Amino acid sequence: MTDVCAFDETFNHCEWIGTMFDGFRLYSHCKKTDGNYLKSCYKLTGTGGESTSDYTFDTTGLNCDLDLANGYDFTGKGIKDSDGNLMTGYHYVAISTYPWTSAYLHGDAKSEY
Repeated sequence: MTDVCAFDETFNHCEWIGTMFDGFRLYSHCKKTDGNYLKSCYKLTGTGGESTSDYTFDTTGLNCDLDLANGYDFTGKGIKDSDGNLMTGYHYVAISTYPWTSAYLHGDAKSEY
């Protein structure tokens, strides 16, 4: 299966693209300091990949970075945003594979959004 949300090198890495209903920011694809993109821990376990039930959250082997909500704690990781600022705290990350953006909310939904 090909990536539904394929991307190339023309976008800004770790660019703030929105805020989720729980107040945490959503960033575009982010690279770690080793040059690899942050990866989802969701694995295709069903057939076709056309339904959320075809995927399972699995950290076996730890070849992934993002949590169940497709978020990441950037504190102390040395990752910079698209403006060159060192990132800290928890944020969601958009990726080119399932679940593409946040699968769940990490925090509580805010009434002001």
